[in-house]
Amino acid sequence: MDEELIQAAKAGKPHAGAFLVSLYGPRLLGYCRTIAPDLGDVDRELICEQAIEKACRKMDEYDETKASLAAWLRGFVRYGVLSWRRGWARRDHEHSSEFGSQAWRPRPQLELDPNDPRLVRLAAAVSTLPQDHQLLIALRFWENLPTFEIAARLHISEAAVRQRLSRLTRQLRAQVEGHDDADIGGVA
Repeated sequence: MDEELIQAAKAGKPHAGAFLVSLYGPRLLGYCRTIAPDLGDVDRELICEQAIEKACRKMDEYDETKASLAAWLRGFVRYGVLSWRRGWARRDHEHSSEFGSQAWRPRPQLELDPNDPRLVRLAAAVSTLPQDHQLLIALRFWENLPTFEIAARLHISEAAVRQRLSRLTRQLRAQVEGHDDADIGGVA
């Protein structure tokens, strides 16, 4: 099975990436959880998604005599985690020099006061979404379900779930922060 998938990816067939995601996505996500337990699920999913994309682009470099396909893919995940950490280290350094000795650190969980105006804006923004998008947000952030389970419940692909969540969260964040009054109802 892997051999056919590798040949399809090397040939540049578009379905190869989707098959890699379906076959290896959950295992790579589990691996990412193991090596990066401090990251959030969204960050880990993004790292795994990017790892598979990079692997598809570099499939010509894959040598089955050096490693199994799963091990080779895990290397891309490891590199993604390291890149993510370097990115935060760079931001930490930039912010610490900008604000003196107090280094900025991302919070694992943002805790909002119920009276926080951002929470009010977020609730208002979510309420303007179509019901299918509200359901997607609720499944991910209220029920805290992983994307593969959301995909199974909604009968859509896991890639579609990740893409829609990424667009929705980006647009909601922009609206809540007041950077953009984008029409968030038009998300695909």
